[in-house]
Amino acid sequence: MKKLTLIGGAPLAGKTTLSKKIAKEENAVELSTDSIRSWMKNILNKDDYPDLFCTSGMSAEEFYEKFTTPQSVVDEEIAEGVDVAKGVVALLNTGISWEHLVIEGIAVTPQLIVELKEMFSDREVEGYIVVDTDETRIDTRIRGRGLWGPLDTYPESLIPREVEWVILYNRWFEEQAKKYGVEIKYI
Repeated sequence: MKKLTLIGGAPLAGKTTLSKKIAKEENAVELSTDSIRSWMKNILNKDDYPDLFCTSGMSAEEFYEKFTTPQSVVDEEIAEGVDVAKGVVALLNTGISWEHLVIEGIAVTPQLIVELKEMFSDREVEGYIVVDTDETRIDTRIRGRGLWGPLDTYPESLIPREVEWVILYNRWFEEQAKKYGVEIKYI
């Protein structure tokens, strides 16, 4: 039987680390929703997917001028993720054959995991949401590496705003995982 593993969560929660671990242990193909997002931006029309293209070409400063609250950032990330989820479904519907595919990214939401389990009931589908509830660790990780990009590529004054929305986004993923009955892996 073909197997699909889905891993979602907020930025820096550990999705990629878990994905790489599973892929290595189970000899699986690993794919990030970041790649799917990039492919979609190369082939789709901006007018048809406004949330997918909403932040394209913005600097960190422009992004935080447009999205002024942590909740507005999370709302935009969720909206963009809905568009990217359409690309995930389209990819899975292509009939590409795999023994085990691991897809990770912020576009993998608890709702998408439940929907894909129903859509692909002929496959073994498992899903996890990775959540970090340690606000100090989130702050330290973002201050240590940046979120928008490497620390030297945007103003350090934006770091506290990044910390705020990542904390909020972790809470959202945790709430949604509980709502949809998806397994949570706390780090």
